[in-house]
Amino acid sequence: MRYLLFILALILADQGLKYLVLTRIGMMNEITVIDSFFSLHVITNEGAAFGMWAQHGTVLIALTAFIMGGLLVYILLKAKKENPLFLIILCMVTGGGIGNLIDRLRQGYVVDYLDFKIWPFIFNFADIWVVLGCLFLVVYLLFSPSAKKSGK
Repeated sequence: MRYLLFILALILADQGLKYLVLTRIGMMNEITVIDSFFSLHVITNEGAAFGMWAQHGTVLIALTAFIMGGLLVYILLKAKKENPLFLIILCMVTGGGIGNLIDRLRQGYVVDYLDFKIWPFIFNFADIWVVLGCLFLVVYLLFSPSAKKSGK
């Protein structure tokens, strides 16, 4: 149950932040926060990471829904048996993935707004959780004694 609450918190935070930037800043508008470094620049992203697959919206929705559903089922089935750290990492990916999936289902695109000028792409809160979760998953699988012991 605690894992589902964590996922729900990530989804609500993501959707709340997107609502705030849309209502306070507006689509396709930008507010500079730190000159030449960071702004809130609200845009649409019809693709996946870095705009890839933009012309395959239906496939992207189906694939994301399938993966997020599989992760949810795994988390629910393994909640009492699996390493809690491993499940938290999966929750990070799941919460972020579902946050962006909600956008795709509701609007046909994801709302991105975090624009670090040193990075060529604009992203959002959900993207951060997906990327961090994937990075932590790689580190966990490579270096965790429990992952090595269980053969993950």
